[in-house]
Amino acid sequence: MQIKVTVSEMCDSIRAVFFDLDETLLDDDRCMRVAIAQTSKRLAERYPQIDPGQLGAMYLRIANEWWNDSGSVPRASTSGTSDGRAIRAEVWGKCLVACGLVAQRVAIEAADIYSEERKATYCLFPEVDEVLNTLHKAFVLGVITNGPDTQREKIDTTSLAGYMDVVIISGEVGVGKPEPEIFTKALTSVQVSPREAIYVGDSLTWDIAGAKIAGLYSIWINRRRVSRPHNVAKPDTEITTLRDLISILVLNRD
Repeated sequence: MQIKVTVSEMCDSIRAVFFDLDETLLDDDRCMRVAIAQTSKRLAERYPQIDPGQLGAMYLRIANEWWNDSGSVPRASTSGTSDGRAIRAEVWGKCLVACGLVAQRVAIEAADIYSEERKATYCLFPEVDEVLNTLHKAFVLGVITNGPDTQREKIDTTSLAGYMDVVIISGEVGVGKPEPEIFTKALTSVQVSPREAIYVGDSLTWDIAGAKIAGLYSIWINRRRVSRPHNVAKPDTEITTLRDLISILVLNRD
């Protein structure tokens, strides 16, 4: 763990702790892969011409390309809105076409099956409940996340809703990280200033850069212990588990 600002400096001023959602609180990549595999398997049972392994691999590739191109406020091309079901139908449709199955009804069917599987597999990282339960006693807590309305489903389906005082989703407010406006919306909603808040996230590009532009302290959760590239934003603090937040923000506050 590398401390970029003194612990006492943060503890003296912090009133609110905001979090990214996917790969920070929610073990989303692992959950998503399980849901993709289950969806592909169920579709193959209904449509024998589908190779579930091929479809799953195709979804990972096309979904990754789609999300990389979608920016901070993802929208379905059919509706122009951040409707999660429409986005899922669009991405599954592209995958099915690539695998030789072109019926639109199958894309909608796939999206609905995937939604069921996603909802059944949402899973927080093991330490999240312990950490949030401790922090919620001393700080205002919130989530600031990019994504469509299905981000709120993740919060409502897990235990996160019980801890959060505010949830800001880019698809709902029309602006996303790293733009400072989305951070300002969260700050305003709980009436704290930027230097009274910390943002915790796994992405140096979206989370840390955005928080720094908005004037918040920033903490990079680096579970994989990768080296930080030199050409990206520097976090104020680097941690490898959310449990480090307790020692930084709570124990040093006492």
